[in-house]
Amino acid sequence: METRVVTTRLPDIYIHELQSLAQEEHIERAVLIRKLLLDSLEDYMLKKAAESYQRGDIGIEEAAVRAKVSTWRMIEYLRKHNITSPPETLGELGEGIKRSEDIMKRSK
Repeated sequence: METRVVTTRLPDIYIHELQSLAQEEHIERAVLIRKLLLDSLEDYMLKKAAESYQRGDIGIEEAAVRAKVSTWRMIEYLRKHNITSPPETLGELGEGIKRSEDIMKRSK
């Protein structure tokens, strides 16, 4: 994957903190910044996809695609954050009951 340089300005206090953390981890400061940025980006994408799922705009599979993670990773995130899909409407509940009744009739 091709990489490009991105620059940003930070207050000295954050630069010193990043340098200290990099030394503790025995990695270069740039590597630490890249790791933190990518971790935060994944968390942000998961959060946004989870919000859409919780509103009922999308299903779990679509949420995973939008977050660029596996379905299992999306499910794990939803469970960890106690995020559920919105409750079904009365119409959706009625459809589910009708499908269940049809299945029961066929199985007799």
